[in-house]
Amino acid sequence: PSEPETPTPPTPEVPSEPETPTPPTPEVPAEPGKPVPPAKEEPKKPSKPVEQGKVVTPVIEINEKVKAVAPTKKPQSKKSELPETGGE
Repeated sequence: PSEPETPTPPTPEVPSEPETPTPPTPEVPAEPGKPVPPAKEEPKKPSKPVEQGKVVTPVIEINEKVKAVAPTKKPQSKKSELPETGGE
């Protein structure tokens, strides 16, 4: 039975290995921080077109095209449209 005890010592070495990947973890939060700045710029852009009003019209046309394409590609979207129309 003393033989099976030998494999036990290697177990402590396992926890020491995962410690190495811990340093890279801080890099993960740094990545999401980059996309955060662009998010702030987004609200500024729409606020300008909203004032003009003319830029808003083209935006609506794009939404209409996206809606027509969504149902064609995803049959599930058609189900969600049924309750919306209510005319049927």
